[in-house]
Amino acid sequence: VALATTALTQPTEVPPLGDHIVVGDRIVVAVADDVAQEQQVLAAVVSTLAAAGATAEQIEVLRLWSRRLEPVVAGGTTTIFDPGNEADTAYLMADEEASPRHVARGLVDADVVVTVGSFGWNAALGGRATEGELWPAFSRRAASEQLTRNLAMRPRGGHRAWNRAAEEVLWQLGVIAELKAVPGREGSLAHVAFGMPQTVLPAVRKASSGWRPRITR
Repeated sequence: VALATTALTQPTEVPPLGDHIVVGDRIVVAVADDVAQEQQVLAAVVSTLAAAGATAEQIEVLRLWSRRLEPVVAGGTTTIFDPGNEADTAYLMADEEASPRHVARGLVDADVVVTVGSFGWNAALGGRATEGELWPAFSRRAASEQLTRNLAMRPRGGHRAWNRAAEEVLWQLGVIAELKAVPGREGSLAHVAFGMPQTVLPAVRKASSGWRPRITR
């Protein structure tokens, strides 16, 4: 809890989490797949928001359907998002090929989106894992399936395209900062970073260098 709270209240590139909200905001905390010490991390997020004046009624924790059996975090309501249910999504934007991108309806309706995820590595897909990322986890299932195919066939180009798409989605949602956790030994939490997506990713990649596999050409 202390590790996550320090990251949220003393970031380097962005204002503290509490400065991202104003009275009356509808706040959605989107939890993307597995996060080490998840309940402790969420407790830090919710308590930091509460200290800034947010009430329990304003805070919604959005979880993926696969995580529906996890305990409900204290201090906010919990909503389950099912990627297989297209009615749970809403149109956000169109990509450069004019194809629509849909995300969870709760993210589109929110005033403030706080993303919580972990940094992972999938050697089969040539690099960073798709789990733990807002896009495409909180989109329709077809988007995740298409991304997996793209990464399997063209890992390098697929990752570049994915990074662009993820940045566009975060931008359209107004996400100016996100929290990323690096898992440690035996389910522990090794590192937490909070800041702009462009700066958080290099920070957690560096923090995970002790266990991230190095694959030769």
